Formats: sequence, structure tokens, C-alpha cells
Amino acid sequence: MACTVGKDGKAACGKPKLPGCEGVYQGQVDPPDHNWRIYARNRQLREGNKLGGGVDGGIYLQGAFDFKTDASCKITKGTIILHGWRIDLHGDVKNGVMALQFDGGFGKGTVINKVIKGSVHEGGGREWVKGIMVGKFLPNGKP
Repeated sequence: MACTVGKDGKAACGKPKLPGCEGVYQGQVDPPDHNWRIYARNRQLREGNKLGGGVDGGIYLQGAFDFKTDASCKITKGTIILHGWRIDLHGDVKNGVMALQFDGGFGKGTVINKVIKGSVHEGGGREWVKGIMVGKFLPNGKP
């Protein structure tokens, strides 16, 4: 709770002010830890999809993201790039919580002290294929 002390020496406390959501969100999508990548590969093999995987044999999402939000916290322009594929990004960031959608998947995460942490996932029953989002929030596009 944010408090100020008036000239009379009395404290006046109010609700803490949450930062606005309007701005630019940028970062990268990193592979999850090695154990998760191998788990994802093994699960895919068990389900009969004998497809390859990353250089370590694991299956994961990797790339980058860049999106802008308006004053109502909605994404007005956004892109996520996964394994070289550029995909439009939609969703919102409300009260520091990200809810993202893109063709073929979704993302979720938090923004605390301008730091983005979260994950992106494939959709369509393959939500266990994921990447880890890390990045920064630039309020109104300014560092």
C-alpha cells in the first residue's frame, strides 16, 4: 500500500497504483530445460508421430516476440516468430497477466517490474510442446 505523510504529520494511505499496460513488449522464446525437451520428444514418439526434434533430440518452441498494447490493454499489433515462422499475435495484458493467442498455439505469463516471464505452447492437443518467454515491457514504448 502506498502512503504519504502530509504537512500535519499524518499518514495517508491509498491503494497501490498499478503501472499502465500500454506499451511495447519484446523478448525471446527459449527452449525449456533439457529434461522437458526429452519428455516432449518421448511423448511425441509414444503418440506415433515419429518426427525428429531439436539438435539434442528434444522437442520445443524457440524464437522471439514483439507486440504493442493500447490503453485498454489489448494487443494492437504483434508478432511471434517460432522456428523462423512469423505469426500474428493477439490477446491482452491485464493487471500484469498476459493472455496471448496465435495461429497454432497460445501463451501466458506475467509482467512484474517491467520483466516478462511466461511460456508459449502449441495448441491442438500438443500443449506440452512449449517454449519459455523472457523479455521486457517498455511503458508507452520508452525504456
